[in-house]
Amino acid sequence: MLLNEISNPLQNIQYHKRLHPKIWHGTKLYPRVRRKLLNTAQSFTKTLNIPDMDVKDVTITGSLANYNYNPTSDIDLHILVNFFEAECPAWVENLFNSKRSLWDKVHDVRIFGFPVAPYMQDSQEEHHSSGVYSILHDKWVVKPSRIEFEYDDSSVLSKFNEFAIKINKLLDDPDVVIDDIEEMQEEIHQLRVHGLEKEEGEEFSTGNLVFKLLRSSGVLNDLRLKRINSIDAKLSIS
Repeated sequence: MLLNEISNPLQNIQYHKRLHPKIWHGTKLYPRVRRKLLNTAQSFTKTLNIPDMDVKDVTITGSLANYNYNPTSDIDLHILVNFFEAECPAWVENLFNSKRSLWDKVHDVRIFGFPVAPYMQDSQEEHHSSGVYSILHDKWVVKPSRIEFEYDDSSVLSKFNEFAIKINKLLDDPDVVIDDIEEMQEEIHQLRVHGLEKEEGEEFSTGNLVFKLLRSSGVLNDLRLKRINSIDAKLSIS
């Protein structure tokens, strides 16, 4: 999907004067919302079937813990555990990601229309976000500040179109190599990581905004499905 196929691709980049009024009472999470999110976190961790799992914290982060939410936002629900307490942290991380994918396919939990997206986070991992609220302890870990950031529309749109063209070539190639798809996915991931870690403005960095546009356009999901279908074709006999 290219820019000329999207009407006003930057329309969902918004910055508000207050936190979302249905989720936050001023800067405090509404008790009903907090209770539902804790219940969701508990329900999700039960699917892991790990007895006596030591949850360090449960947090909400992302745009709905900040001033840059929009109609396509979701509620990033992070459940913090120490991956290195397991004998094989890489295996544990893969398990958590697989369980999250399964949860997303089976469940559709929403708070005032916003999808709740549970995610297992390593408590030792440095998390880059200007807004993090501890649902477990009912207080801010990182309180967001409303600071106006300007971004270069032409730079964001140019970079988006650049990636969209490359992704479309992969999607249209019936003989695409799986390694090429995974390399593109990693390049997009690093684009966002660099934006959140290195660029001024973090959420409004070019890298993060391009990632959000690619995600909302649907091409990232198309790329994920292309990878799955390519693997299936490689393993199958017609």
